[in-house]
Amino acid sequence: MDVLIPQIDRKGTARKVKKFFEYDYPGICRRAGNNPAGIRAVVIGGMPKSPSFSSSSEEKRIYRKSC
Repeated sequence: MDVLIPQIDRKGTARKVKKFFEYDYPGICRRAGNNPAGIRAVVIGGMPKSPSFSSSSEEKRIYRKSC
């Protein structure tokens, strides 16, 4: 079974990935017209936001009637 699944060199793979992102990736981004420093992690806000369904003209009429 060991013949079918080769051993993975984790340190070698990590070195190659680090080298790719340090040297190759910035050039690829520049050729594609992107800024390699512009990549950021996704930020998920705390509470979900929903649009307001109230009508400002309706609120004005209610305010005028109560005054």
